Amino acid sequence: MYRVNEKECKFREGDWGAKYILRGPRIDWGIILLKPGQAIGMHGHQEVEETFYFINGSPI
Repeated sequence: MYRVNEKECKFREGDWGAKYILRGPRIDWGIILLKPGQAIGMHGHQEVEETFYFINGSPI
């Protein structure tokens, strides 16, 4: 495992989307920022588990 500074990690879509803090063979852990009206499309993962914790707003 390695240590990263969250501020040095970049969002996938510029100023929104996912940015990963930890990546491993079974779990990816990061931060996701969605702006009002944005969504992540339905998708799945064969090997990696994703967990979401909502700080603000609510899932649809």
